[in-house]
Amino acid sequence: MIKRSNGVLPLLAVVSLAIATLMCGPGPGRTTPTPTLTATPTQKSPQATDIPDGGVNPAEVTKEPTGEPTIEVTVTPTDEPSPCEGLSGSIEVRALVGPAAAVGLETHAMGSVPFSVTSGGPPYGVEGGGHISFHDQLTEDEIIYDVVFEADIALDGTCEDAPGSMQLVLDLDMAWSQVVEVTAPDFHQVYPVAGDNAAIVTFPLIDGASANIGGEGMELVLLLNE
Repeated sequence: MIKRSNGVLPLLAVVSLAIATLMCGPGPGRTTPTPTLTATPTQKSPQATDIPDGGVNPAEVTKEPTGEPTIEVTVTPTDEPSPCEGLSGSIEVRALVGPAAAVGLETHAMGSVPFSVTSGGPPYGVEGGGHISFHDQLTEDEIIYDVVFEADIALDGTCEDAPGSMQLVLDLDMAWSQVVEVTAPDFHQVYPVAGDNAAIVTFPLIDGASANIGGEGMELVLLLNE
């Protein structure tokens, strides 16, 4: 009679199962499939080095303060004063003495009247005038010219300082009279003449600028004060 051990039988069963498994492996021509790993690309977020040609993504650039203060310079333009501002001077009256054929076309200064700008901003108003009284004797080629000249002059106008048009525009009103007594060997003659001139006279703002008025050989000369 054979005695069975309770611990031996289970052990034999495990060993028999293992041997059966090894003997039942894959037959000829059969392979066991091997799992294939496929790499899936991961999309990266754009960085500063992702810009073509090695450029820098502006969104990734952070400006750092330098610590130096920023100085802002403000330039205030300075307005140059107008040449008309505070302008003053005088208008000199020159006239022919005696018959033009006898003394030529040279004029002689009879006197001057003052004028000045009367307003502090454009339009610059101008006013002036006065009385001229002249008496003198002129000698030329043994001929004596005794000249008496009287005039009352009123001036009113504007000084214009527009670019390219710096000028003095005057409304002139002048009442005048002249008496020339000519004395020469075997000759004596008196030449009285008078007139009333009203005209608009324009001078460039240049010292010594002149303008003719009337047909009596009179000339006006602009004299500017410094």
